[in-house]
Amino acid sequence: MALLKYQTIPFKCVQLRDALPQGSVTSSTMFNVMINDLICNLTKISGIKCLNFADNIVIYTTSADTTDNEGMTVNEGMRALKDWCSENVITFNSDKTLPVVYFDYRK
Repeated sequence: MALLKYQTIPFKCVQLRDALPQGSVTSSTMFNVMINDLICNLTKISGIKCLNFADNIVIYTTSADTTDNEGMTVNEGMRALKDWCSENVITFNSDKTLPVVYFDYRK
């Protein structure tokens, strides 16, 4: 149960199911505890690296060549991400999610 307030006036009680209220004191801490498991799982995959800040995650790999092997590594990471999300009942906003490929053409 969570008590919603407007300024200092209690407004209404609501039943929470699978989430924390946005902006609550514990939301960011609980998110970090939850997301640490994902980061650990992803970085166990050979070649995968992760960066995360707040609720943003970047999954990437680097390579001197552009063989399909690197694409396979990223795909493996994306499968692991999908499986983790299913197990933990978490969805990502697909409108804010996109793949980006960078090349260094100077070589």
